[in-house]
Amino acid sequence: GGTVGGQPYTKQQCYLKALDIDPRYQYAWNNLGFEGGGTVGGQPYTKQQCYLKALDIDPRYHNAWNNLGLQGGGTVGGQQYTKQQCYLKALDIDPRYHDAWNNLGSEGGGTVGGQPYTKQQCYLKALDIDSRHQYAWNYLGLQGGGTVGGQPYTKQQCYLKALDID
Repeated sequence: GGTVGGQPYTKQQCYLKALDIDPRYQYAWNNLGFEGGGTVGGQPYTKQQCYLKALDIDPRYHNAWNNLGLQGGGTVGGQQYTKQQCYLKALDIDPRYHDAWNNLGSEGGGTVGGQPYTKQQCYLKALDIDSRHQYAWNYLGLQGGGTVGGQPYTKQQCYLKALDID
C-alpha cells in the first residue's frame, strides 16, 4: 500500500488499481489473491480465482502455481491439478523455489526432475536453498531432524532453529 495524492491505498486497493489499468498483469492477479481476492471489472474473485487468472495469463508463473497449491489446487488449461501437482509444477519451472519444496514436503514429497523426494528430503532441499526457512526447520523437526549444510540437527534442534528465526 501507500499514499498517492494524499489518498491512502491498501495493498489490495493497489492491485485492484493495477488491474483496472492492465487486466492482464499476472503479478497483480497473484498478489491480489495473496491479499484475499477482490472485485475486478464488477466481478468478484476469490484467492483461488486470482491465482487461476494469473496462470491463464502466464502458465509458467511459478509463484502462482505454489499459491494455487496452497488453495487446494484447481483447473488450469482444462486440466485439474492437486495441491501436490501445483507444487511439482512450480518446481518444474523453478527448481530453487524453497517455498514450493517446503509445501511439497507437506504433501508427502514427490518426483522432481526424475528424482523422487521424501517429505524429509523436500524440507532438506528447502533448507539447502534458504537456511532461514522457519517452516522447513519446523517440519524437518517433525520428521526427526536431518543434516543441513553438513551439520546434523536433532528434532529439538530443528524446532529451536525455527523459533530462533521467527
